[in-house]
Amino acid sequence: MRTPTGPLLVRLRPAGSEDWEIAWSRPGGAWHRVGTLTVTDEPVPEPHFEPVDSPPHGLEHYPVAALLRRPSYAQARRQAGLAEADDPVPME
Repeated sequence: MRTPTGPLLVRLRPAGSEDWEIAWSRPGGAWHRVGTLTVTDEPVPEPHFEPVDSPPHGLEHYPVAALLRRPSYAQARRQAGLAEADDPVPME
């Protein structure tokens, strides 16, 4: 991700059988833990994210990263029934 002050790296690291540690860093810098993601097989409402076209406030994707990721996210939306199968994949 790109911020006004430079690149921001985000990682998920296994932290148990169902848990993943979420952390961020600057290139070459120390990692800062921000939370834990727990993945289970219990049913939960499906969240809807637009990681390429609606990044968190103040962040943006590098153009080449968005170009490479956008088709995959468009396909995932189509498979989830969130877009029509014949919708074109937006390219910038």
